[in-house]
Amino acid sequence: MNKNLVNQDYWDNNYQDLTFFKVPDESVIKQWVNKYIPDSDGDCIEIGTFPGGYLEMFGQKGYRLNGIDLTPRVKEEEAGWLKSLGHKVGEFEQIDFLKFKPNRKYQVVCSFGFIEHFSDYLGILKKQADMVTTGGYLVVEVPNFRGFVQRFLHSFLDRENYERHNIKSMKTSEWVELLEASGFEIVTQGPLGGFDFWHDKQERTARQEKYLGKVMKKLPKWKVRYRRPTNLYSPYLGVIARRKTPFIDK
Repeated sequence: MNKNLVNQDYWDNNYQDLTFFKVPDESVIKQWVNKYIPDSDGDCIEIGTFPGGYLEMFGQKGYRLNGIDLTPRVKEEEAGWLKSLGHKVGEFEQIDFLKFKPNRKYQVVCSFGFIEHFSDYLGILKKQADMVTTGGYLVVEVPNFRGFVQRFLHSFLDRENYERHNIKSMKTSEWVELLEASGFEIVTQGPLGGFDFWHDKQERTARQEKYLGKVMKKLPKWKVRYRRPTNLYSPYLGVIARRKTPFIDK
């Protein structure tokens, strides 16, 4: 059984008052997508789409936008927001991805910070890959809590957030093996961005608060100094792959 490591109430509580926003042009993830994904008028679907900022990037590239998420606001509010920006909008569903049964293929299937919340992350990845049409793209990104520096910082200073993630999933070479066996060619894979550190809200000891303050104070200097992408400290990991042949489940 594939277990979701995060209770849906956590997401609903965090999303309740969240304002829709576009991903800024300086975002590492946006630059990554723009570099490797061509403009198209095809269909793009985001798995775990709320609050839609990442999906909106594909609207700027001409795609018709589709999405699924368990959050109640996805069907009317997110779809309405994207439409208000002038993007082409397709289908939005409030549904568990494990129960989702797509009735067609997509030019782009993407997820950002999604597969790492499941025990069987490769099963989630495989299901997403199976939704991509021949010649289409799979775009998958997760945070990097596995690299030594990021693992230390998150496990010590951001423990509750750390435990909501399956650290084993954060190994793109494993994704590549599955995708290549499924008829994909790898366009790009690996760490994204230079050093950065983000954290969630939680109760912390005085010692943790002290060290967190020191890290955040030094963060601007470290971001300038450590700009080379590396598994050691980059904040994100990702794979973009293109389907060469239809998937056959042997």
